[in-house]
Amino acid sequence: MKPIHYQLKYRRLKCEMFVDVYKAKLKSLRGKRVTTVYCTTFHWIRFDPTPEERDAHKTLDSLFQTVRIPSALIPDNAKALTEGEFRKKAARASCPIYPIEPYTSNANLCENGIRETLRGFRRMMSATNTPGVLWDDGLQHYSAVRYHTVNTIHETQGEVPQTIITGDQSDTSWLAEFGWYTYVWYMSPEDTSMERKKLGKHCGPFFNEGGAMSAKILTSKATQVNRTSVFRVTAEEARSKQFQKLAADFEASLKERLKKGYDHSKSQKNSLMALMHGMCIGRRALPMTHTKTKAPNIQMKQRRQCRN
Repeated sequence: MKPIHYQLKYRRLKCEMFVDVYKAKLKSLRGKRVTTVYCTTFHWIRFDPTPEERDAHKTLDSLFQTVRIPSALIPDNAKALTEGEFRKKAARASCPIYPIEPYTSNANLCENGIRETLRGFRRMMSATNTPGVLWDDGLQHYSAVRYHTVNTIHETQGEVPQTIITGDQSDTSWLAEFGWYTYVWYMSPEDTSMERKKLGKHCGPFFNEGGAMSAKILTSKATQVNRTSVFRVTAEEARSKQFQKLAADFEASLKERLKKGYDHSKSQKNSLMALMHGMCIGRRALPMTHTKTKAPNIQMKQRRQCRN
């Protein structure tokens, strides 16, 4: 009776989910190195970061509890997604696993979902100069924006993917209140006076932690705190010399503590390499050289070869 009781705890979905693992070459601020990706045919996509690939089975617990149990899981032939604790938890919930044929990664719709998410994620990180160690928070935030946005897939019929998954009206207030990696004021419980505000960077909402409107704030000490008392920096405050000095001190302190992790270009380069690897399958790809190392005529020749 125990397995049946476990199955009755969670609701079930009437759709399959494709599963894949995205590996990052940079350790995140929270100590994550990989993220397990769940994606449906109508591009509802979920990124769940873990420290190692072998911890992928832990993402099933949060998926079953916060979303629902899908009708089936379709991974590639990775052992972390087809054997061990991952298979045991899926079998306990009566969720079958149907691995795709070996060496046919394009058959996994997660590849498409990861590629489209990385495109917007890369633009978002570059536009805000986000440190590379926040790649896991950025992927979670941008994927949440994606599945709360209408796409052009016929199956959605004008609805957002989140509404199709849950059956309830989608709410974006917790995503639209603040922009990604923008300056905000937050209150600290240890302060003696509530008039004292601290400057921080908004890193999206907390997933599966804190209250419904709790925000993830990056402090000048390169730590993340969970706060609900968060306020927007007004345009008048942003123009003041006092705020500009606070912002400069904040960036200097953050750069000193994060060191190599502060540079967002490394994270963008790794994301771009993963994206191009998926897009260049079946095509001839030639490496492009930097403008400072090769003459312009050689670059033009390489571009013509790539088009051909």
